[in-house]
Amino acid sequence: MDPITAVQSTIGVIKGALDITKGISDIGDAIKQADLKLQLAKLTESLADATINLSQVKVAINDKDEEIKELKTALEMKEKLKFNENYGLYEVEESGRTIRYCLKCHTEGKFVPVQETKRHFECKRCDQVYYRPEYRPQRPKKSNRGYY
Repeated sequence: MDPITAVQSTIGVIKGALDITKGISDIGDAIKQADLKLQLAKLTESLADATINLSQVKVAINDKDEEIKELKTALEMKEKLKFNENYGLYEVEESGRTIRYCLKCHTEGKFVPVQETKRHFECKRCDQVYYRPEYRPQRPKKSNRGYY
């Protein structure tokens, strides 16, 4: 349920609860005790519905706040990231350290730091390997000799 609908629904429930409250205050001595209990039960039900609707609104707002926080963090990260062509990785300088991020995961909107070894970088999320330029596997050179 989206927050606007939940708020509108809650307002309707609260109006109903107020109407019931007015009905209770208008009850005279002539109305039986059972009618009073019925009105109180309806009031309790309406207030419970209002509480549930407001809880749903609170959850929806918290979800939106979390999403906004994640988007702000992602935007800040994108502004800091620089692409390192030698390694084929994104990197950022933080606290005097260079942190490199997986290119494949970055294309999926994720910021996953890679693990660094002497010869390569490895993403533990997607198992992508990025070789350091000096350790890249060399392709065999094609021979110019042909067979006749």
